[in-house]
Amino acid sequence: MVVHISWTKNEFIFLQFCKMKRRVGIHIGFWVLYLLLSSYITADLGNSSYSEYSWAHRLSIAIAEKIGLVVIQAAIFYWLFYSCLPRIREVNFFLIVEIIVGVCISVFAYRIWIGYCVYPWVYDENYKGNLFSLSLLFLSFLNIYSFVGIAGAIKLLRIRQQQKSNEQRLVKEKLESELHFLRAQINPHFFFNTLNNIYGLARKNSEHTAEVVMRLSKLMRFILYECNSECIPISKEIKVIENYIELEKIRYDHRLTLNFTKSIDDMDQAIAPLLFLPFVENSFKHGASSMRFETQIDIDISLTKKLLEFTIENKKDGNIVRNPNGLGMQNVKRQLELIYPNAYRLDIDDKANSFKVNLKIDLN
Repeated sequence: MVVHISWTKNEFIFLQFCKMKRRVGIHIGFWVLYLLLSSYITADLGNSSYSEYSWAHRLSIAIAEKIGLVVIQAAIFYWLFYSCLPRIREVNFFLIVEIIVGVCISVFAYRIWIGYCVYPWVYDENYKGNLFSLSLLFLSFLNIYSFVGIAGAIKLLRIRQQQKSNEQRLVKEKLESELHFLRAQINPHFFFNTLNNIYGLARKNSEHTAEVVMRLSKLMRFILYECNSECIPISKEIKVIENYIELEKIRYDHRLTLNFTKSIDDMDQAIAPLLFLPFVENSFKHGASSMRFETQIDIDISLTKKLLEFTIENKKDGNIVRNPNGLGMQNVKRQLELIYPNAYRLDIDDKANSFKVNLKIDLN
């Protein structure tokens, strides 16, 4: 076991090393390519001061000049974006002074490189003009920070894209967690009552015991496994409703009249799981269970050209007031808002002796 853990750590370290090596290689390749490209452009465009030299000699001069420039630009870039940028949220006097001093040092360093390295090598004599005149300092500043600004903008864009991607991932994970939680809210009393019914059937040695156990098993399997998928075929949702209804019928025997009609033009149409089951569950919980004698539930599901309509109506005791904004209904509404924003319409009609829900979804 210890050897396995040690090997895992080594693999992790090796993986991080490979990533860092690849990243360093990309950065080095970028700066080398920039050096060669900018040198080529400088040599190809020519310079009045170097017009008497051959193209190859002009290229070597350009490379010598750009080496100093690229080294300074790279140093400034990594200092700004890997040292200063992480501290930008804590802007203070010392950070501002550090940036100003760093900018000044970079400009003067570039002027020193040009005056004391490049110029003597090209003309074989020391620079005689004012190496640090205001105009030359400003020109050097533009040479350095024009490209640093472009590279910095690309870097900031990448950071922003990564942040946006992370934000979207976090939002998606949060919504998925919320959906899993909401889908887990199926009434646990249903399972409790069903197990009691199974126990009663088993004691009576009823021939329906095995069938009830099988239906309950299928329903639990659907809730535990199928609901983890983002979408399922509508045929599976209908099947789980049928299993649920058959289990509930055990409690009501012949006093329950249930009409379930379906008009589906595409049984493979993908929909969110547990879309209808909470409504059916509420109809039994707040409708059928509240009736002392005969009770009735009517369910209709239609799908035509991706226009889905679900209607359920149950009889209820007129003395019972049902809260359309109860926890179960709030969970259903929240799921619809998360999965089908601006694509659904939910109408609830609460009358004295009936409760009706009509849900329409544009799956397009």
